[in-house]
Amino acid sequence: MTDQTPPHDIAAEQAVLGALLLDTDSWMPHVTLKAEDFFLHSHQVIFKAICQRHERGEPADAVTLTEYLEANDAGVEPGYLIACAANTIQSRCRVYANIVAEKAQRRQLIEAGQKLINDGYNCIEVPAAISHSVGTLSAIVMDRAGPDPIDLFTDQEPPEIKPEWLPKVIADYCFDWSEVKGCPVDLMAMASIVTAAGALDDGVQVHVKPGEGWWEHACFWFCGIADPSMKKSAAFNAALAPLKEIHDDLVRRSNGEIVEWEREHEIESRAEKQRIRDEAKSRAQGLGYAGDAPAAGVPDKPAERKVLFGGGTMESLGTLLNDNPRGMLMYQDELAAWYGSLDAYSKNGASRERPHWLEAFDGKHNKDMPRTVGRGSLVVKNWSMGVMGTTQPEKAAAMVSKNSDDGFWQRFIVLCIPTKLRKAAERPVDYAAYERYCAAIHAMWDVGPGVVQMSPEAHAVRQELFAWIEQVKVAGGLPRMLGGAIGKWERLFPRLCLVYHGLDTLTSGRGPYTHPVTGKTAQQVSDMMRRYLLPHTVSFYGDVLSDFEAPYKAAKAAASLILTMGLGRITRQDFARYVGVWADMTDWDRRATVQMLLDAGWLLAADTQRRRNPGEDTAWTVNQRVHALFADRARREVERRAVAAEGARLMREAMASAPGVTDGQ
Repeated sequence: MTDQTPPHDIAAEQAVLGALLLDTDSWMPHVTLKAEDFFLHSHQVIFKAICQRHERGEPADAVTLTEYLEANDAGVEPGYLIACAANTIQSRCRVYANIVAEKAQRRQLIEAGQKLINDGYNCIEVPAAISHSVGTLSAIVMDRAGPDPIDLFTDQEPPEIKPEWLPKVIADYCFDWSEVKGCPVDLMAMASIVTAAGALDDGVQVHVKPGEGWWEHACFWFCGIADPSMKKSAAFNAALAPLKEIHDDLVRRSNGEIVEWEREHEIESRAEKQRIRDEAKSRAQGLGYAGDAPAAGVPDKPAERKVLFGGGTMESLGTLLNDNPRGMLMYQDELAAWYGSLDAYSKNGASRERPHWLEAFDGKHNKDMPRTVGRGSLVVKNWSMGVMGTTQPEKAAAMVSKNSDDGFWQRFIVLCIPTKLRKAAERPVDYAAYERYCAAIHAMWDVGPGVVQMSPEAHAVRQELFAWIEQVKVAGGLPRMLGGAIGKWERLFPRLCLVYHGLDTLTSGRGPYTHPVTGKTAQQVSDMMRRYLLPHTVSFYGDVLSDFEAPYKAAKAAASLILTMGLGRITRQDFARYVGVWADMTDWDRRATVQMLLDAGWLLAADTQRRRNPGEDTAWTVNQRVHALFADRARREVERRAVAAEGARLMREAMASAPGVTDGQ
């Protein structure tokens, strides 16, 4: 066994280095390797050099790094780095990095095993050798034993938005403006993305899947959740400013056309009335009428052009969308009032407006709607409406707790903004960044209908993300509404890609149809969804649903048990003994609880795989990463339980010493 070559994969190592050389800034956050994880010494040297130059903000492409290594006599052959970069598929970088990490862990395990064998033969104190061996294996486990567990069960704040997750024109504007104005950058950034989508004609679509008739347009529903006095309106108004300019210009021109039409209509109406009177008078006198012939009439009333919708009836919305076939965007400073209006019932007891809004998210063509004036229906060519607004946490909880199973609320992008002081910076705003943002929104407005394609690299990212979404959908372990919200991401991903692609191409002097969505853009969107939107979605649905769904409540209690007792293994008896709701749960809910912990990465696997269903096993291994990542939570929970236990003890003593209480009682 000692003569065998240690596990390694040179091609995977070359692919990781090649991706970093091609785009260091984009891929470095996803490569969690250490230099010693690479098998070849030359690869270790190259990786260290890339990391050093990246930390100093210096370029680390193949050419500059070759010069750097040659100057430092690193012993890397000329042309080797260029060959690595040329033979790399960037979109698979994380896959290759996982291969390198897995091979490195195997080498660590072999080394630890050999040390354990030597200690077994030569150690003087067996307990000390065992302790040392356990520590060595635990270090390997903690280094890379399993996936990072998702904190589905605590109250930690979701992350703030990062510039690298946003189109550059939005990042530059939002981070500067929000710092000066003291408003939440998260709300402003997401509102800016929705604003850009609202500016884009619904006729601009992205072809999602090759060989299939699946196209998506840029339509989003977004809800920012924050406490009062968090400057929510300031963030949204700053994002909407350029689209409001477009809207106001449309309204001014439209109103002018309508006023002119009404004037002409009034003149024509008076002339026609006078002609009718003159004709009647002539005929009454037995004379022939030699006056003007009946007027041909004025043209149809001009369209009421708008892009922003402030609210109204379904009939008025139908008229507006008929006049504005490119789609519209509704902004509500408080979404609760609008959401409450959807529950208005008609005489037969059915929700009157809710189904229409569901179709507005999807974008229905040629929809029949009743007219605002007169009888009959109006055929709306493009029934499409984006929505964005804010609400308070307690109002959001009330709305979602009453939500039906039609997936209405799961269509929303939800951000949970923590309450904290945001002091405005004492400096002027960067008006150049503001002007670039305004120019980008106006450029998005000017784009005509067409189809954007996705590159093979973008399709690879899409397939990876969709495979993960499919696993989430079929796992059955997440809370029902949380799983439903993530299931909608198959449509969210291409819509975000379309907006990111449009902004990136237009701000670089090109157009969205000049080339397809790149793998880099698709990866940026995927990262934003997984690393930013997912924690916010989990935080929101977790806070709302923890008291509504038994599996989620039980999983949260089990997570607390694992942390406070430092468990490395949890059994079915532990669930029954320490999880209060376990006894009242159905078998399905119990299996869902275990599956939820497995999906979230808290449990790695069952101790035995004899049974077909994971929920029917009797013991499971705990991912040791939870004890390191959530140590503060464990400490707080231990303190909380100690305080609760002391309070219970004092209560018992008080009751025992109360007058009239006897031993017999």
